[in-house]
Amino acid sequence: MLTFNSILLIDDDNISNFINKTLIESLKISDTVLCAKNGEEAFKLLDDYSSKTHALPELIFVDLKMPVMDGFEFIQRYTETAPYSKPTTIVALTNSTHYKDMEGLTNLGIKHCLHKPLSKQKIQSFLVQNSLPNVLKKAISNTLQRLLFPTMNWND
Repeated sequence: MLTFNSILLIDDDNISNFINKTLIESLKISDTVLCAKNGEEAFKLLDDYSSKTHALPELIFVDLKMPVMDGFEFIQRYTETAPYSKPTTIVALTNSTHYKDMEGLTNLGIKHCLHKPLSKQKIQSFLVQNSLPNVLKKAISNTLQRLLFPTMNWND
Protein backbone atom coordinates (compact mmCIF):
# COMPACT_ATOMS: atom_id res chain seq x y z
CA MET A 1 0.00 0.00 0.00
CA LEU A 2 1.15 3.54 -0.71
CA THR A 3 2.51 5.69 2.07
CA PHE A 4 3.08 9.43 2.02
CA ASN A 5 5.54 11.81 3.67
CA SER A 6 2.59 14.04 4.53
CA ILE A 7 -1.12 14.45 3.85
CA LEU A 8 -3.10 17.68 3.94
CA LEU A 9 -6.80 17.74 4.85
CA ILE A 10 -8.75 20.86 3.91
CA ASP A 11 -12.30 21.06 5.27
CA ASP A 12 -14.21 23.82 7.02
CA ASP A 13 -15.79 21.28 9.37
CA ASN A 14 -13.52 20.79 12.40
CA ILE A 15 -15.21 17.51 13.29
CA SER A 16 -14.60 16.11 9.79
CA ASN A 17 -10.94 17.15 9.99
CA PHE A 18 -10.58 15.52 13.41
CA ILE A 19 -12.25 12.27 12.30
CA ASN A 20 -10.35 12.13 8.99
CA LYS A 21 -7.02 12.89 10.65
CA THR A 22 -7.64 10.18 13.27
CA LEU A 23 -8.63 7.72 10.52
CA ILE A 24 -5.53 8.44 8.42
CA GLU A 25 -3.25 8.21 11.44
CA SER A 26 -4.81 4.85 12.39
CA LEU A 27 -4.05 3.53 8.88
CA LYS A 28 -0.39 4.55 9.29
CA ILE A 29 -0.12 5.80 5.70
CA SER A 30 1.61 9.07 6.52
CA ASP A 31 4.16 10.45 8.95
CA THR A 32 2.40 13.82 9.09
CA VAL A 33 -1.26 14.82 8.71
CA LEU A 34 -1.90 18.55 8.39
CA CYS A 35 -5.35 20.20 8.65
CA ALA A 36 -6.71 23.51 7.35
CA LYS A 37 -10.22 25.02 7.49
CA ASN A 38 -10.21 26.54 3.99
CA GLY A 39 -8.01 27.09 0.98
CA GLU A 40 -6.52 30.33 2.24
CA GLU A 41 -5.50 28.75 5.55
CA ALA A 42 -4.13 25.78 3.61
CA PHE A 43 -1.77 28.03 1.63
CA LYS A 44 -0.46 29.61 4.83
CA LEU A 45 0.03 26.14 6.31
CA LEU A 46 1.78 24.93 3.15
CA ASP A 47 4.14 27.92 3.16
CA ASP A 48 5.08 27.25 6.77
CA TYR A 49 5.40 23.47 6.31
CA SER A 50 7.43 23.67 3.10
CA SER A 51 9.81 26.25 4.56
CA LYS A 52 10.61 23.82 7.40
CA THR A 53 10.67 20.56 5.44
CA HIS A 54 11.43 21.72 1.89
CA ALA A 55 8.58 19.47 0.77
CA LEU A 56 4.90 19.63 -0.01
CA PRO A 57 2.30 17.05 0.98
CA GLU A 58 2.12 14.18 -1.47
CA LEU A 59 -1.64 13.81 -0.97
CA ILE A 60 -4.28 16.50 -0.44
CA PHE A 61 -7.91 15.81 0.44
CA VAL A 62 -9.91 18.99 -0.22
CA ASP A 63 -13.57 19.76 0.46
CA LEU A 64 -15.19 21.59 -2.43
CA LYS A 65 -17.66 23.80 -0.54
CA MET A 66 -15.91 26.05 2.01
CA PRO A 67 -16.00 29.72 2.97
CA VAL A 68 -13.12 32.14 2.32
CA MET A 69 -11.52 30.01 -0.45
CA ASP A 70 -13.43 26.98 -1.69
CA GLY A 71 -11.93 23.76 -2.98
CA PHE A 72 -12.21 24.72 -6.65
CA GLU A 73 -10.30 27.97 -6.10
CA PHE A 74 -7.69 26.19 -3.96
CA ILE A 75 -7.13 23.50 -6.61
CA GLN A 76 -6.80 26.05 -9.40
CA ARG A 77 -4.36 28.22 -7.48
CA TYR A 78 -2.37 25.24 -6.16
CA THR A 79 -1.93 23.64 -9.57
CA GLU A 80 -0.85 27.00 -11.02
CA THR A 81 1.72 27.78 -8.30
CA ALA A 82 2.99 24.53 -6.77
CA PRO A 83 6.46 23.35 -7.78
CA TYR A 84 6.38 20.06 -9.65
CA SER A 85 9.51 18.39 -8.38
CA LYS A 86 7.25 15.70 -6.91
CA PRO A 87 3.62 15.89 -8.00
CA THR A 88 0.89 16.07 -5.40
CA THR A 89 -2.23 13.93 -5.75
CA ILE A 90 -5.35 15.94 -5.06
CA VAL A 91 -8.55 14.18 -4.03
CA ALA A 92 -11.78 16.16 -3.94
CA LEU A 93 -14.07 15.43 -1.00
CA THR A 94 -17.72 16.25 -1.50
CA ASN A 95 -21.33 15.45 -0.76
CA SER A 96 -22.28 16.78 -4.18
CA THR A 97 -23.29 14.72 -7.15
CA HIS A 98 -24.17 17.77 -9.22
CA TYR A 99 -22.84 17.53 -12.74
CA LYS A 100 -21.47 21.11 -12.62
CA ASP A 101 -19.23 20.19 -9.68
CA MET A 102 -17.97 17.06 -11.43
CA GLU A 103 -17.43 19.03 -14.64
CA GLY A 104 -15.51 21.68 -12.68
CA LEU A 105 -13.19 19.02 -11.26
CA THR A 106 -12.63 17.55 -14.70
CA ASN A 107 -11.81 21.00 -16.09
CA LEU A 108 -9.24 21.44 -13.30
CA GLY A 109 -7.63 18.09 -14.16
CA ILE A 110 -8.74 16.38 -10.94
CA LYS A 111 -9.07 12.65 -11.48
CA HIS A 112 -10.01 11.62 -7.95
CA CYS A 113 -13.20 12.37 -6.06
CA LEU A 114 -14.46 10.67 -2.91
CA HIS A 115 -17.85 11.21 -1.40
CA LYS A 116 -18.03 12.15 2.25
CA PRO A 117 -17.62 10.81 4.79
CA LEU A 118 -14.19 9.27 4.40
CA SER A 119 -13.90 5.71 5.61
CA LYS A 120 -11.16 3.15 6.00
CA GLN A 121 -12.57 1.25 3.00
CA LYS A 122 -12.66 4.35 0.77
CA ILE A 123 -9.09 5.29 1.61
CA GLN A 124 -7.76 1.75 1.19
CA SER A 125 -9.61 1.34 -2.11
CA PHE A 126 -8.20 4.65 -3.37
CA LEU A 127 -4.67 3.64 -2.34
CA VAL A 128 -4.91 0.22 -3.98
CA GLN A 129 -6.31 1.67 -7.22
CA ASN A 130 -3.56 4.27 -7.36
CA SER A 131 -0.61 2.11 -6.33
CA LEU A 132 -0.82 -0.22 -9.34
CA PRO A 133 0.24 2.45 -11.86
CA ASN A 134 3.24 3.35 -9.67
CA VAL A 135 4.26 -0.29 -9.38
CA LEU A 136 3.95 -0.68 -13.15
CA LYS A 137 5.94 2.50 -13.80
CA LYS A 138 8.74 1.26 -11.57
CA ALA A 139 8.76 -2.17 -13.21
CA ILE A 140 8.83 -0.64 -16.70
CA SER A 141 11.56 1.80 -15.68
CA ASN A 142 13.69 -1.02 -14.22
CA THR A 143 13.20 -3.14 -17.34
CA LEU A 144 14.15 -0.25 -19.63
CA GLN A 145 17.27 0.49 -17.57
CA ARG A 146 18.38 -3.12 -17.88
CA LEU A 147 17.70 -3.18 -21.63
CA LEU A 148 19.40 0.14 -22.35
CA PHE A 149 22.35 -0.34 -20.01
CA PRO A 150 22.88 -4.10 -19.68
CA THR A 151 26.46 -3.85 -18.40
CA MET A 152 25.59 -1.79 -15.33
CA ASN A 153 25.00 -3.40 -11.96
CA TRP A 154 21.29 -2.87 -11.12
CA ASN A 155 20.60 -3.60 -7.48
CA ASP A 156 16.99 -2.92 -6.59
